[in-house]
Amino acid sequence: MLSIPLHNRFHHGAALVSIANAFFLLFVSWEKYITKACSACSFIPWLTVGDEFIGLLGAGMAFFIAGLASLAGRNVFLGYLAFYLTLFSLVFGTLIQLGRFWSLGSFCTQCLLSDALFSLTAMLLALWLWKKRQDKKENLHYAR
Repeated sequence: MLSIPLHNRFHHGAALVSIANAFFLLFVSWEKYITKACSACSFIPWLTVGDEFIGLLGAGMAFFIAGLASLAGRNVFLGYLAFYLTLFSLVFGTLIQLGRFWSLGSFCTQCLLSDALFSLTAMLLALWLWKKRQDKKENLHYAR
């Protein structure tokens, strides 16, 4: 039986976490649209779009990151692209949370959970990229 080391699967784990994040954000957007339960994101002065749009944008980004992460095993560039897009999404979500806290004095727990999932995705991709780099160094060392 062919054994694939666990570290070669970190990008697949990142893709699964990102897909879970995308479905969570789709649910949150649907819930906010249907119930109008949490429209606090619309009250941030410098944010001119609604919270449903932000959720859909995050879901689209999470699906895109999942696709890139799942294909990263074939091309390392896609892994780097997925990693940097995940970091961008994490920074964007954090800035929205800081703006909300600055404007309203509270945080959105659903958005914080989504940020945590983006963080986990970034950590898994970083581990995979780091291990890929270590394997490349070992291969160069053994080739001499």
